[in-house]
Amino acid sequence: MNPLPSDDSAAQGVLIEMLDVDGMNWEVLASDWTDDDFGYFQLGPVPNNNDTQDKDPGVQQDVFFRILADNGACYVQWPGLVTYQHSTATFYNHRSGVFDTTIQIPQDTSGAFFIADVVQESKTKWLQLRSEDPGKLRVILGDLGTWYGGGTNTVYIDNFNDPIHSYPDTYDRDVILHEYGHRLEDAFSFFIDTIGGSHGWFDILPLEKAASEGFANFWSSVVRNDVYQLNYWNYFTEYDWVNLENGEGGSFLQTSGTANTLGKANEGAVAGILWDIYDNNPDDYSGYVDWGDYTLPHHPDGTGDTLSNGIDNILSALLDRTVSGHHPDNIDEFWQAWFTSPTFGHGQAMHDIWYEHGEIMHCCNTDGIRGDVNYSGGSPNVGDLTYLVDYLFRGGPPPPCTEEANVNGDVNEQVNTGDLTYLVDYIYRGGPPPPNCP
Repeated sequence: MNPLPSDDSAAQGVLIEMLDVDGMNWEVLASDWTDDDFGYFQLGPVPNNNDTQDKDPGVQQDVFFRILADNGACYVQWPGLVTYQHSTATFYNHRSGVFDTTIQIPQDTSGAFFIADVVQESKTKWLQLRSEDPGKLRVILGDLGTWYGGGTNTVYIDNFNDPIHSYPDTYDRDVILHEYGHRLEDAFSFFIDTIGGSHGWFDILPLEKAASEGFANFWSSVVRNDVYQLNYWNYFTEYDWVNLENGEGGSFLQTSGTANTLGKANEGAVAGILWDIYDNNPDDYSGYVDWGDYTLPHHPDGTGDTLSNGIDNILSALLDRTVSGHHPDNIDEFWQAWFTSPTFGHGQAMHDIWYEHGEIMHCCNTDGIRGDVNYSGGSPNVGDLTYLVDYLFRGGPPPPCTEEANVNGDVNEQVNTGDLTYLVDYIYRGGPPPPNCP
């Protein structure tokens, strides 16, 4: 069932059992799978013999229906009570021979199906992108808040139905996908947040926590293909919201600020960095003469970005590469993994994105010497020499990284013929290697 009361949809491929329930003893009287069209199923007929095990001997069976579903991604339960379960009144409280199939399952119960569907959607998206299976997730509804228990393979979702939060996080698709993002981090050991605790869109956090929460926000948007995230409450009439693209966030339809200047210690900025690498609607800043030069005051800092790279390279940097012997734990280490040889490139655009979200990153490879003028990730070679000649004498594009193109390492960071001479001497005449990067 859809969580919005105005719309119902058939539960397809679900196992329905008719039970005779006597205390802790459950006897399956009949079972059937709902069909793939309208969710129809057929049970019975079953014997109407007196139920001698019943607490009230002499009456007929106490008929209950149990609804079972396994989507391969998770199972959902309340503490001590597995959901996917709904009970009818006993047989003798029904009209003779009639079962009313128009009764809607209460929303707090149908929420289990909704959660399972959302988690399955997230897992399906992951398996489309990567072959590694994160396994099955346990989801527990309760009144302990909404969070992922690191190392426990369990998501806790707030089901506290008080007058203020009349609809719990059970029905916030964005929130469920966010928590599944944490599950992915935990399963594959990247952006690990071992600190826990509260956090917010505008908070300054430890780097690992900012990266972890930023990725979870990013993952939720990727699965939904929507730059906005919403957290509904009060019967869906009010909500908190954030926008990954421009960093804005707010409540009650009010904008309360932007995270776009807060940098790598803020989850909103990290989410924006990842989204701007991924998204499919980049702004074109290539007409700006200072595009990619974060040192100049007229660097464009508008909504949008200069890159539309998709998610494959993001996940590859997080899962296929290591920094200091482990997968990236924060956005600084993600940057290092991205530009590890062979680099995923886009140096100029990456600098724009980091700058737009409040961070200035050195593009120079701190593990080696200057001279990677074309930013290919390799040692200085004839390709870098050709790129520099084209830029200085033929109107070619500017170097993606000024620090690398400043081959002689002069303090003014100027790229000129002195750098060209230095590079020629090094490649062809046995001259000294360029100085190390800062």
